[in-house]
Amino acid sequence: MDICIGIIPTKAEKMASITVELMMKKLLNLQEVFNRLEPEKFGIVMGDALLLLMDKIVTDVAIKYMPKVWETLPQEAKDEFVLLADRECPAFITAFMQDMKAHIVDVLDIKEMAVSACVRNKRLVNKIFLECGDKVR
Repeated sequence: MDICIGIIPTKAEKMASITVELMMKKLLNLQEVFNRLEPEKFGIVMGDALLLLMDKIVTDVAIKYMPKVWETLPQEAKDEFVLLADRECPAFITAFMQDMKAHIVDVLDIKEMAVSACVRNKRLVNKIFLECGDKVR
């Protein structure tokens, strides 16, 4: 267990909460960042990674819901299932990203994520405040 003591680690949640809130008000607008994304390009950029992910998803689902059938299928048929699913990915990803853009504030609580990460890693919070405080002097 990583033990980190002191004022900053003890107040990590409160300090991180205030810091993230200030950043979100002054520096970062989550909706604005997501509005810059181009959903159509997202699927293209993710290309090879999506194919690998699709292979794992199709295989995992097939093994869970129809293990005997999947086991008896020739590899060419399994590959064809993966390729068919992969062909549908760009349209799905585009629609998914458009929906995310429209509802990002409802779906992603960036403040909660950042505060939780800081609470889990108090050494990092300590380092951030010490380094930022050192540069101010």
